[in-house]
Amino acid sequence: MRAAPAAVLVLLAALLPAGAHAGFHVETAGVAVLSPAGARTRLDMALADFGSPQYGGVLTGQLVYPHADAAFGWKAECKPAGCNFGCVPFNESVPPVQLGSEPGKRYIMLLDRGPKDSTGLPRPCFFLDKAFQAQLAGAAALLVANDHAGDLSTAVAPDDEDSTRELRQLTISAGLISQADGEALKALLRQGPLHVALNWTNLLPKAQKVSVQFWTNSNDECGLLCDTQRAFVKRFKSPAKKLQQQGLLDFQPHYLIWVCDRQTDSKEQCESQCIRDGRYCVPDPDGSIHSGYTGADVLKMNLRSLCFARVAGERGQPWLWFDFVERLGDECRMGDGNFTAECAQKVFDAIAGPDLGSPEGRAAWAACADASGSGPLTLLDEELQAQTGKGGEGAVAILPTVRINRKQYRGNLEAGSVLRAACAAFPSGAEPPVCVERWVSEDECAEGGVGWLACNSGANSTAGRTRCINTFSGWSCECGDGYMRVKDKATGGDACAEINECVASIIPWTRDDCKCLRCVCTNTAGGFNCSGPIPDYCTQEHDFGGCWRGEFGGKTYHACADNLRNYRHLAENGALNSTTKPFRCECPACFRAAPGGGCEPACDLGLCSDALGACLPGAAAAGGGRGGGGGAVVRGGGVGFLGVFGAMLCAAALTAGGLYAAYATVLRERLRSDVYRVMEDYIPLSAAPLADPNDPGDQASASPTSAHAFELR
Repeated sequence: MRAAPAAVLVLLAALLPAGAHAGFHVETAGVAVLSPAGARTRLDMALADFGSPQYGGVLTGQLVYPHADAAFGWKAECKPAGCNFGCVPFNESVPPVQLGSEPGKRYIMLLDRGPKDSTGLPRPCFFLDKAFQAQLAGAAALLVANDHAGDLSTAVAPDDEDSTRELRQLTISAGLISQADGEALKALLRQGPLHVALNWTNLLPKAQKVSVQFWTNSNDECGLLCDTQRAFVKRFKSPAKKLQQQGLLDFQPHYLIWVCDRQTDSKEQCESQCIRDGRYCVPDPDGSIHSGYTGADVLKMNLRSLCFARVAGERGQPWLWFDFVERLGDECRMGDGNFTAECAQKVFDAIAGPDLGSPEGRAAWAACADASGSGPLTLLDEELQAQTGKGGEGAVAILPTVRINRKQYRGNLEAGSVLRAACAAFPSGAEPPVCVERWVSEDECAEGGVGWLACNSGANSTAGRTRCINTFSGWSCECGDGYMRVKDKATGGDACAEINECVASIIPWTRDDCKCLRCVCTNTAGGFNCSGPIPDYCTQEHDFGGCWRGEFGGKTYHACADNLRNYRHLAENGALNSTTKPFRCECPACFRAAPGGGCEPACDLGLCSDALGACLPGAAAAGGGRGGGGGAVVRGGGVGFLGVFGAMLCAAALTAGGLYAAYATVLRERLRSDVYRVMEDYIPLSAAPLADPNDPGDQASASPTSAHAFELR
């Protein structure tokens, strides 16, 4: 919504609308800090009089404060004014500020008001400019921190060509927060990422029948301002007429009236711009009281339109006003010289119909629209009283203005935005169907939307398992088999959480193909699979899983180790991938990886302890496979059998205590492994236990002990 054009502002000192002394009414919404969890800060923002506030909804996102100080989390430098002011395009910053468009992720930008010194800037840095630059950078909304203490105010768009271009393209919401609240948010940003929620849910009083008051003008020579009002009427007409006919909407057109101040205005001014001896006035449309149409001409046309609404409403057809003013704007134009009573009469005859166009209806309209005489007009006096504001309504000071259930609307005069605000004034859940149409409210169930992601839509929806339903205030989820509906803490909306049947159900205990010792339950999106018995691939029948194998001393050794427990754990948590197998290839006990691939003995295999699953302490390395099979003897240096035997006795004596302790440990670990195995069949455990050498499922080789069955302590 734009401020009054320059031609109007010039005359405000002389022609003051009733109630303008009350100031520009401020409408506020709420802001809450969602995370970090300990910072539950709540604050207010004054809605800007432009953009698209999401009436009735909540917008959550990560707060971004572009600043030269990297401590705020988003380092960027701009010239001549800092990036924190948002006065220049963010793609010119170093580095460029581009917030991205990741599905379901939104950014809310925080900027500072000002700067007061605009040296080097092409023009002063207006609030509208900041919002436009934030939108181009990818922000979903803008908060501007005030640069001084005091009450919040409402930002309006300046009346110039550049602002007009930006205003037409602006689609995000914007608001002003206090200086103190801005500093509080910046302090939190120094501590880490910050997520906030902008809340427009309770801005308007609720009613079964919503009241919308539209303050407009019949002048058609005010440039974009007039074009915007005509476009709004045309676009808003269809849904408004339907809601009126359904008894859900009370639409009331109004026309702003000024009063002539005889102490400062000349008699000529008052006569050209007023009727009834200066009691009701409108500023001259072209700023010249000596040429063209006068303010009095505009006021008389306003009165004809207002009277049409009054008479049509009394006859139960208030929606005809939309047809009347639309045709009036198309056919009775100032530039064509048709801004006359005769043209208005032709439009009346074409629109009125048999009831309103009857002799009685025509007479009622003519009497109401009679601007001659000098006495007060009750209808215009009611207009003056309505625009002063009462009961917290706020005075009407600019054109156009919209009130919804006695509260002033803030945002662009765009049919979808105004209708969204009107929808927010219905009781929750009682919004008419038009309120969820895409041109009115965001479809958060669209692919990539917040609701689409929360409800686990996409491929699952084609199977009928989950569905996202768009609502006026957000979305709701239908969660079928394999899913349960929960509340998303981050957004406050519905979500479909996938049920892990392998962990949170009795399926693994009751189905034969899931409950056997070598059976595995695999969790899938919205379901599960049971494997049935999985063979032990670490056998000759299955070629030892394709892992290395070799012959030493007449015995076959291989590198296949059963991995069923870890495989089961991954499957139950839906973490399997195409490369995950129920076994793994690793060198067996007393072997090491060979430089050329495969495995080689790490010591004389005759000194490999089956109980320990490792080489005995002090055993010499075999050296590239020179060790023979069990009982092989290393010869060299003149040492014979008796020498070796004596050395073994000494080694046995020295390590007896250690072996006893190790053996005790093995017994403890074996007992723990047995208990774990029993529990594992019924309860998913987080970590794999030490292997049981007597469990065939845990055997890694022909040796009775797995390569990792025991760890020296």
